[in-house]
Amino acid sequence: MFKDYNFTFDKRHSQDMNTVICNLDSGLMESNFGILQTVVEDKIVGKDTPYFYKIDRQTFTFPLTITKIDSNGELINLDRNTRSELVRWLVKDSYREFRSPDYPNQIFYVIFTEGKSYISGGNQGYLTLTGRLNSAYSYQEKVVTAKDYSNKVFSIMYMNNLSNVIDNYKPELEFTLVGLATDITIKNLRNNKSLIFTGLTPGETIYVNNGTAQIKSSLGITRLDKCNREWMSLDYGENKIQITTNLGGCKISFTTQFPMAI
Repeated sequence: MFKDYNFTFDKRHSQDMNTVICNLDSGLMESNFGILQTVVEDKIVGKDTPYFYKIDRQTFTFPLTITKIDSNGELINLDRNTRSELVRWLVKDSYREFRSPDYPNQIFYVIFTEGKSYISGGNQGYLTLTGRLNSAYSYQEKVVTAKDYSNKVFSIMYMNNLSNVIDNYKPELEFTLVGLATDITIKNLRNNKSLIFTGLTPGETIYVNNGTAQIKSSLGITRLDKCNREWMSLDYGENKIQITTNLGGCKISFTTQFPMAI
């Protein structure tokens, strides 16, 4: 899956650990492509076509074979202390960032679930680990796009959905009302969906996670009753966003981290 010798796990580079990825097979390298999907459907008596319900996307695992080398490219003995050091680095109880130069600007969230060692009597050899992703895909870097529309009651901005696997991506957003503004409408002109808040307090800051339908207010009170709950999404490609307030403007930011299949 990974051709480059180097990688980063849990914000620590493999070079700092004198560790490299090694490919034991010659010729073509097998790798994941796209997403592992399972079709959920029912066979109907008397019908040739089953009834389709949905697609379940599965997390996937990958093998990672590593060894340790010194600055001259010579193998380092994998004695007990060395293996213990690798365990401390790689064996975690939660998903951690994994990065590879093979996939620039993409992040894999990984737990290593299994490991095997292949070591000679002289303590030389290699380790093979099984990595499990937290989802069916990797992610691009997180990006925050911020705009200051303090003096505008009507504004237009553009955002791109760059994901190759999610057609309707739901970003996080945060806005602060400026002046006497109490209402705000955030409309995606691409799909005509409008997220609307009315009756807020001037100067209030609202955070919205459109993916989990979560709202937080700087006032520490619930604001679901002030929202129409038409959660915002970005269609694949370019989206034209219209932002309208009353009696003042706003400052607004969108946080995106687009899922990517490899």
